Amino acid sequence: MPGASTSDHGWDLARDGQRVLPIIQQLKALGCRVSLFMDANIDAIAQAASLGTDRVELYTAPYAEAFAHGDAGAASAYIAAGRKAAELGLGLNAGHDLNLLNLPAFVQAIPNVLEVSSATR
Repeated sequence: MPGASTSDHGWDLARDGQRVLPIIQQLKALGCRVSLFMDANIDAIAQAASLGTDRVELYTAPYAEAFAHGDAGAASAYIAAGRKAAELGLGLNAGHDLNLLNLPAFVQAIPNVLEVSSATR
């Protein structure tokens, strides 16, 4: 969103995939590891893999909000996304609104998380 201080959702690759593809290819040609910021949606994860990314970083604000409200199923979409990433050979990162309270349950439910950003408190 223009003017936002941070992202509030992942890439919409159905809309922007062909625009992002040449950038991914250029970065990989330079030897860079490429990660795309994605929502916890298995179709979106599959689209990221089809573009040649190495990793995805899951947008976790919806998980954090659900966790804060005691939603025991808060991680279900993230578990599915993590499994899909592993199935497709993608590394998995997570970020946004994870903290010392909700992070342990997140990484316990999704053990293939390699890196986490935005952890606070």
